[in-house]
Amino acid sequence: MRADARELRHRGEHALRVGSSRAIARLYLRTAHNARLLPLLLLLALPAVVQAQFTWTTNSGKITITGYTGPGGDVTVPDTITDLPVTSIANGVFYFKTSLTSVTLGNNVTSIGTQAFLLCSSLTNVTFGNSLTSIGQSAFAFCFSLTNVSIPASVTNIGI
Repeated sequence: MRADARELRHRGEHALRVGSSRAIARLYLRTAHNARLLPLLLLLALPAVVQAQFTWTTNSGKITITGYTGPGGDVTVPDTITDLPVTSIANGVFYFKTSLTSVTLGNNVTSIGTQAFLLCSSLTNVTFGNSLTSIGQSAFAFCFSLTNVSIPASVTNIGI
C-alpha cells in the first residue's frame, strides 16, 4: 500500500485504484446501504428531537410540560414522552414565545395552565386534542394574531 493510501485510510477515507471494479462495487454497495439507512435513522431520531424541545415533570405516571426551549414556528405537543401520556401544559410554559406560530396539542392533554401562551404575538393557530377539559386563566391573553379558535365540547372549565 502506498503512503498516500495509508494516510487516507488513517483518516477514515478509502483509496481506490483506477480500474478496480471490485473496489468500486464495494464502495457502491456501502453507499447504497447507508443511503437506505439514513431515512430510518432520521425517523428514529425524530421523537428525541421533539422531546428535546420540552422540559417536563412526571407525576403518577403522567407528564406535565413545564418548559419549551425550541425555535418556535409550528409546535406539536406529543401524545406521549418516554411512553407516558402528556396530560398537562403547566402555567406560563410558552410565555412570550413570539416566534411561535402554530400549536397542536396531543390527544392526551387535559389541561392548559394559567398564562400558558401569554404574549405569543405571532400565534395564529391552535389545534386542541379531544381530551382537553380545562383552559387556565389568561392562557391565550395578548395573542393578537390568534383571531379564531375552536374550543372542543370536552372543555368544561375556562379561566377568566
